Amino acid sequence: MTHNTATSGGVAYIGNSGDVSISKCNMTGNTAAGSGAVAYVSSSGNNGDVSISECNMTGNTAAGSGGVAYIGNSGDVSISKCNMTGNTAALSGAVAYIGNSSKVSISECTMTANTAARTESGAVAYVSSSGDVSISECNMTGNSAQTNGGVAYVKSSSKVSISECNMTANTAVRSGAVAYIDKNGDVSISECAMILNSADAAGVAFIESSGDVSISKCTMTGNTAAEYKGGVADISYSGDVSISKCNMTDNTADDQGGVVGISYCGDVSISECTMTGNIGDYGGVAYIDSSGDVSISECTMTGNAAAGDGAVAYVTYSYTSVRRDVSIRECTITGSTAWSGAVAYVTYSYTSVHGDVSISECTVTENTAWDKGGVAFIEASGDVFISECNMTGNTAAYGGVAYIDDRGTTGVVSISECTMTGNTAIASTAVDAGENFGMIGGGVIALLSSGEASITISECNMTANTAASGNGAVAYVTSSGKVSISECNITGNTAAVSGAVAYVSSSGDVSISECNITGNTAAVSGAVAYVAYDGYVSISECTMTGNSAQNGGVAYTSSSNVSISECTMIGNSAEAYGGVAFIYNSSALTITNSTITDNSASVSGGVAYMYEDSTLTITNSAISDNYAAKGGAVIIQHGLMEISSSMFRRNLAQEGGGAIAVMRGSSLVLHQDVLFEQNVAGGTGGAVYCAISSMVRFFTLSVLSSNFALQGELHASVD
Repeated sequence: MTHNTATSGGVAYIGNSGDVSISKCNMTGNTAAGSGAVAYVSSSGNNGDVSISECNMTGNTAAGSGGVAYIGNSGDVSISKCNMTGNTAALSGAVAYIGNSSKVSISECTMTANTAARTESGAVAYVSSSGDVSISECNMTGNSAQTNGGVAYVKSSSKVSISECNMTANTAVRSGAVAYIDKNGDVSISECAMILNSADAAGVAFIESSGDVSISKCTMTGNTAAEYKGGVADISYSGDVSISKCNMTDNTADDQGGVVGISYCGDVSISECTMTGNIGDYGGVAYIDSSGDVSISECTMTGNAAAGDGAVAYVTYSYTSVRRDVSIRECTITGSTAWSGAVAYVTYSYTSVHGDVSISECTVTENTAWDKGGVAFIEASGDVFISECNMTGNTAAYGGVAYIDDRGTTGVVSISECTMTGNTAIASTAVDAGENFGMIGGGVIALLSSGEASITISECNMTANTAASGNGAVAYVTSSGKVSISECNITGNTAAVSGAVAYVSSSGDVSISECNITGNTAAVSGAVAYVAYDGYVSISECTMTGNSAQNGGVAYTSSSNVSISECTMIGNSAEAYGGVAFIYNSSALTITNSTITDNSASVSGGVAYMYEDSTLTITNSAISDNYAAKGGAVIIQHGLMEISSSMFRRNLAQEGGGAIAVMRGSSLVLHQDVLFEQNVAGGTGGAVYCAISSMVRFFTLSVLSSNFALQGELHASVD
C-alpha cells in the first residue's frame, strides 16, 4: 500500500464490521486529510476485534489522528511484529489512534522516528477509553510528541502494562517522553531499558490519577526532565507506588526527582535498586510529596546529587491528616551531595501529623551536605531511629550525619548498634539556635529542639568525629533536650569549641553509663560533656581515659548538678582548670565509688575546679596521682566540699594544696575514714591548703600521713 490518499482511511475505511485483520503488508507514504492514513475503523459503528501484524509502516501521514490506523468502537486490538518508521499525525497517534476498545496489545514492534505534532499526542499510539493496555517486547527509538507521550498516550483505560521494551532517545515537549498515562487503573512497567529519553516533565513516563504503579527490573539511563520533575517518571494522584530491582544511572530533573517525582499517592516503596549519578534540584533520586508511608530498602546509591535538598530522597508531607512514616534500611549509600540532607531530607513542617523516621542496617559513606545533615535532615517528625548502621566520612556544615529540627514536636532520637567514624560538622559561623546563639556543630548529630526532645545513643562505636568549628563532635542539643549515652565506645572525637562527646546549649540533661570514652578533645570546655546551665550530668560505670579540654577534661557545667559514680577516670587533662570537671555558678558535683588517677590541670584542680557557690561531695573514692599548679586534686573557691570514706594519695601541686586547695570563702568538711597520704605541694599544704577566710573541719578517723610541702606545714597549711 503506497502513496494512497483519502479524507479518512488512505487505504481502507471500515465501519460496522466484524473482525479486521491486516497482516504482512508494506504501508508507505499514505496520506489522510483527516484521520487514519492507511486504515480508518469507524467509531460510529460497533466493530469486532482488530489485528495488525507483520507489517512495515513507513512515512504515512494523517492531518488528524492515527498516522497509520484510526480504530474506534472495537473489540480487542492487537498490533504485533510491525516496523513503524517516520509516521506522522498532526494531532494524536502517529501510528495508531485507538478509542473505546476492549483490550489493546502492542507487541514485538520496532517504532522509530514517529511524530505526533500537537494536542494530546502519543507519537506511536494514542489509546483512550479502552480496557487493559499492554505494550511489550518493543523497540522504541527517536519518537517525538509535540505535547505529551513520545511513544504512547493512554487515557481513561483499565490496567496499563509496559514490559520488555527498549526505549531510546524518545522526546515529548511537555510530559512523558515514552508514555503519558492518565486516569487509568493499575500501571506496570517492567524489564525495560529506558535510555536518553527527554521531556519537559517525566523523561520516560508521566502517570496521573491512576491505580497502583509498579516499575520493576528496568534499566534507566540518561533520561531527562528538562524543566520540571521526574527524570524518569512523574507519578501523581495515584495509588501505591513500587519501584524495585531497577538500575537508575545519570538521570536528571531540572526541578524535582532526578529519577522519580511522586505526589499525592499511596505508600511508596523503592527496593533492590542501584542508583548512580542521578541529579535533581530537590531529590536527586526521588521527590515524594504528601503520599503514604515511604520505604527505601536494599538499594545501592552512589554519587547522586541535589542542587537543593535530598540527594537520594526528598520527602515532604504538605497535606496529610494521617500519620506517615519514612524508612531507609539495608542500603549502601556513597558520595551523595546536596544543600541539606545529603541522603534524605524529610519534613513534616507543613502538617500537624508527625510520623517516625528510621534508618537501619545501612552503610553510609562520604556523603556531603553544604548546609545541614551529611546523611539526613529531618524536620518536625515524630521519633527518629538510626540502628545497626556504619556511617563513615560524612560531612555537613551542621550535623555531619543528621540534623534534626523537631519544631517542638518533642520526639525521641535513638541511635543504637551503630559505628560512626570520621563524620564532620564544618560550620564556621554562629547561627540562631532558638533561645541561644551559638556555634552549632554536631559531628554526628545536631538536634534543635524548642521542646524537650532527647537523644539516646546505645551500643555504638563513635570514633574520630569532628565539630570542626563548633560544639558537640558526637551530639549537639539545644534548649531543654536530653542526651543519654550507654554501652558505647567513644574515641578520638574533636570539638573546636566545647563538648567533644555531648553538648547541651541550655537546660538539658546528659546521662552517660557503661561507656569507654578515650582521647576526646574540646578546644575550650568539656571534652566529654558540656551543659550550659540548669541541667544535670550523670556519669556512671564508665572508663574515661585521656580526654582533654582547656577547661573540664571530662565535664563542664554551670548552675547544674553533676554525678560521677562507679567510674574509672585516668589521664584526663585541662590546659587551664579542672582536669576532670569544671563546675561553677551554684552547681553541685558528687563523686561516689570511683577511682580517679593521673588527671591534670595546668592551672588549678587536677581533678575538679569548683567555683562560685558550688559544692563537691566525695564518697568511697580513691583520688591519686593527680596534678595541678594549685590544688593537685581539687580547688574550691566560694563553695563547700565534703569528703567521707575516701583516699587522696600521691597528688601533686606545684604551688599550694598537694591534694586540696580551699580558697577564700570556702569550707572543707572531712568526715570519717578520710586518708591523705604522700601528697606533695611545691608551696604550702602538702595535703590541704587553706586560704584566709576559709574553713576546714576534721572529724574522727581522718588520717594525714607522709604528706610533704616545701613551705609551711607538711600536712595542712592555713594562711
